[in-house]
Amino acid sequence: MSVYHFGTKWPWIDNVLPIPDQFHTFFTNRSDFYTDYAVKLNKPMMIAETAAAFHTNSTISVGPGELAIKQAWWRQFLTNATYLNLYPKIKLYSIFEIVKHEGVTHRDFAITLKPNILQAFKTDFQQVEGFFVEANSTTSQNAGLTGEVVDYSKSGASCTSPMMSILMSMIYFMIL
Repeated sequence: MSVYHFGTKWPWIDNVLPIPDQFHTFFTNRSDFYTDYAVKLNKPMMIAETAAAFHTNSTISVGPGELAIKQAWWRQFLTNATYLNLYPKIKLYSIFEIVKHEGVTHRDFAITLKPNILQAFKTDFQQVEGFFVEANSTTSQNAGLTGEVVDYSKSGASCTSPMMSILMSMIYFMIL
Protein backbone atom coordinates (compact mmCIF):
# COMPACT_ATOMS: atom_id res chain seq x y z
CA MET A 1 0.00 0.00 0.00
CA SER A 2 1.19 3.52 -0.81
CA VAL A 3 0.00 6.49 1.24
CA TYR A 4 0.90 10.08 0.38
CA HIS A 5 0.03 13.64 1.32
CA PHE A 6 0.16 15.84 -1.81
CA GLY A 7 -2.21 18.51 -0.49
CA THR A 8 -5.91 18.52 0.26
CA LYS A 9 -7.59 19.39 -3.03
CA TRP A 10 -7.22 18.68 -6.72
CA PRO A 11 -4.86 19.24 -8.54
CA TRP A 12 -2.83 18.39 -5.42
CA ILE A 13 -0.46 21.35 -5.55
CA ASP A 14 -1.19 23.15 -2.29
CA ASN A 15 1.19 23.40 0.66
CA VAL A 16 -1.15 22.63 3.53
CA LEU A 17 -0.95 20.53 6.67
CA PRO A 18 -2.24 16.98 6.42
CA ILE A 19 -5.75 16.48 7.75
CA PRO A 20 -5.55 15.04 11.30
CA ASP A 21 -5.57 11.22 11.12
CA GLN A 22 -5.25 11.35 7.32
CA PHE A 23 -2.79 8.45 7.34
CA HIS A 24 -5.08 6.27 9.48
CA THR A 25 -8.07 7.17 7.28
CA PHE A 26 -6.41 5.55 4.27
CA PHE A 27 -6.95 2.19 6.00
CA THR A 28 -10.55 2.74 7.02
CA ASN A 29 -12.05 5.11 4.41
CA ARG A 30 -13.22 2.52 1.85
CA SER A 31 -12.85 -0.71 3.81
CA ASP A 32 -10.80 -1.85 6.73
CA PHE A 33 -7.81 -2.81 4.59
CA TYR A 34 -5.56 -3.49 7.57
CA THR A 35 -8.03 -5.86 9.27
CA ASP A 36 -9.05 -7.61 6.05
CA TYR A 37 -5.54 -8.29 4.81
CA ALA A 38 -3.15 -8.22 7.78
CA VAL A 39 -5.18 -9.24 10.80
CA LYS A 40 -7.61 -11.77 9.31
CA LEU A 41 -4.92 -13.45 7.22
CA ASN A 42 -2.32 -13.13 10.01
CA LYS A 43 0.19 -11.61 7.59
CA PRO A 44 2.68 -8.79 7.96
CA MET A 45 1.95 -5.62 6.02
CA MET A 46 4.19 -3.07 4.32
CA ILE A 47 3.64 0.58 3.51
CA ALA A 48 5.43 0.45 0.15
CA GLU A 49 5.73 4.21 -0.26
CA THR A 50 4.80 7.18 1.87
CA ALA A 51 5.75 10.83 2.23
CA ALA A 52 4.36 14.33 2.39
CA ALA A 53 5.02 16.59 -0.59
CA PHE A 54 6.21 20.16 -0.31
CA HIS A 55 5.62 22.02 -3.55
CA THR A 56 8.60 24.22 -4.43
CA ASN A 57 7.18 26.19 -7.36
CA SER A 58 7.56 29.93 -6.97
CA THR A 59 3.87 30.36 -7.85
CA ILE A 60 2.65 28.19 -4.96
CA SER A 61 2.36 29.60 -1.45
CA VAL A 62 4.69 27.98 1.09
CA GLY A 63 1.72 27.71 3.44
CA PRO A 64 2.74 26.60 6.94
CA GLY A 65 6.20 25.65 5.66
CA GLU A 66 8.04 22.53 4.61
CA LEU A 67 9.01 21.34 8.10
CA ALA A 68 5.48 21.78 9.48
CA ILE A 69 3.92 19.81 6.62
CA LYS A 70 6.41 16.93 6.68
CA GLN A 71 6.52 16.74 10.47
CA ALA A 72 2.72 16.70 10.73
CA TRP A 73 2.75 13.76 8.30
CA TRP A 74 5.38 11.57 10.00
CA ARG A 75 3.90 12.32 13.42
CA GLN A 76 0.64 10.71 12.32
CA PHE A 77 2.24 7.28 12.03
CA LEU A 78 6.01 6.80 11.99
CA THR A 79 6.83 8.65 15.22
CA ASN A 80 3.47 8.03 16.90
CA ALA A 81 3.54 5.26 19.53
CA THR A 82 -0.28 5.12 19.70
CA TYR A 83 -0.47 4.47 15.96
CA LEU A 84 2.38 1.93 16.03
CA ASN A 85 0.62 0.01 18.81
CA LEU A 86 -2.69 0.14 16.92
CA TYR A 87 -1.13 -1.40 13.78
CA PRO A 88 1.42 -4.00 14.94
CA LYS A 89 1.14 -6.03 11.72
CA ILE A 90 2.70 -3.20 9.70
CA LYS A 91 6.31 -4.32 9.71
CA LEU A 92 7.95 -2.08 7.11
CA TYR A 93 7.60 1.57 6.15
CA SER A 94 9.29 2.83 3.00
CA ILE A 95 9.72 6.60 3.05
CA PHE A 96 9.86 8.18 -0.41
CA GLU A 97 13.02 10.30 -0.31
CA ILE A 98 13.19 12.31 -3.51
CA VAL A 99 12.60 15.70 -5.11
CA LYS A 100 10.97 15.46 -8.51
CA HIS A 101 8.97 17.28 -11.13
CA GLU A 102 5.40 16.03 -11.55
CA GLY A 103 2.93 17.76 -13.82
CA VAL A 104 2.89 21.46 -12.99
CA THR A 105 4.83 21.23 -9.74
CA HIS A 106 8.12 20.20 -8.17
CA ARG A 107 7.42 17.93 -5.22
CA ASP A 108 10.02 17.67 -2.47
CA PHE A 109 9.36 14.53 -0.43
CA ALA A 110 12.82 14.33 1.19
CA ILE A 111 13.41 14.39 4.95
CA THR A 112 17.21 13.99 4.93
CA LEU A 113 18.33 16.71 2.52
CA LYS A 114 17.80 19.74 4.75
CA PRO A 115 19.51 19.76 8.18
CA ASN A 116 16.54 21.31 10.04
CA ILE A 117 14.10 18.70 8.72
CA LEU A 118 16.47 15.81 9.37
CA GLN A 119 17.13 17.03 12.92
CA ALA A 120 13.40 17.39 13.63
CA PHE A 121 12.85 13.87 12.33
CA LYS A 122 15.67 12.44 14.45
CA THR A 123 14.29 14.18 17.53
CA ASP A 124 10.77 12.82 16.94
CA PHE A 125 12.09 9.36 16.04
CA GLN A 126 13.94 9.04 19.36
CA GLN A 127 10.55 8.79 21.09
CA VAL A 128 9.67 5.56 19.23
CA GLU A 129 13.01 4.08 18.20
CA GLY A 130 12.37 1.04 20.42
CA PHE A 131 9.72 -0.08 17.92
CA PHE A 132 12.25 -0.28 15.07
CA VAL A 133 15.42 -2.04 13.99
CA GLU A 134 18.03 -0.55 11.67
CA ALA A 135 19.71 -2.97 9.31
CA ASN A 136 23.27 -2.03 8.46
CA SER A 137 23.44 -2.36 4.68
CA THR A 138 27.24 -2.08 4.51
CA THR A 139 27.78 -5.78 5.14
CA SER A 140 25.92 -8.91 4.10
CA GLN A 141 27.01 -10.81 7.20
CA ASN A 142 26.03 -10.05 10.75
CA ALA A 143 24.10 -6.86 9.93
CA GLY A 144 24.10 -4.56 12.93
CA LEU A 145 20.85 -3.65 14.64
CA THR A 146 21.71 -0.33 16.19
CA GLY A 147 18.35 1.46 16.34
CA GLU A 148 20.07 4.56 14.93
CA VAL A 149 18.64 6.97 12.39
CA VAL A 150 21.19 6.87 9.58
CA ASP A 151 21.61 9.87 7.28
CA TYR A 152 22.30 8.19 3.94
CA SER A 153 22.18 11.52 2.07
CA LYS A 154 25.80 12.16 3.12
CA SER A 155 27.04 8.71 2.05
CA GLY A 156 28.33 9.86 -1.33
CA ALA A 157 26.75 6.79 -2.91
CA SER A 158 26.24 6.97 -6.63
CA CYS A 159 25.13 4.60 -9.34
CA THR A 160 24.12 4.41 -12.99
CA SER A 161 21.37 1.80 -12.74
CA PRO A 162 17.84 3.31 -12.89
CA MET A 163 16.53 0.60 -10.53
CA MET A 164 19.29 1.29 -8.00
CA SER A 165 18.50 5.00 -8.20
CA ILE A 166 14.93 4.23 -7.27
CA LEU A 167 16.00 1.98 -4.41
CA MET A 168 18.44 4.58 -3.12
CA SER A 169 15.65 7.16 -2.96
CA MET A 170 13.81 5.26 -0.24
CA ILE A 171 14.38 5.07 3.50
CA TYR A 172 13.18 1.84 5.11
CA PHE A 173 12.00 1.45 8.69
CA MET A 174 11.51 -2.07 10.03
CA ILE A 175 9.43 -2.90 13.09
CA LEU A 176 10.75 -5.33 15.70
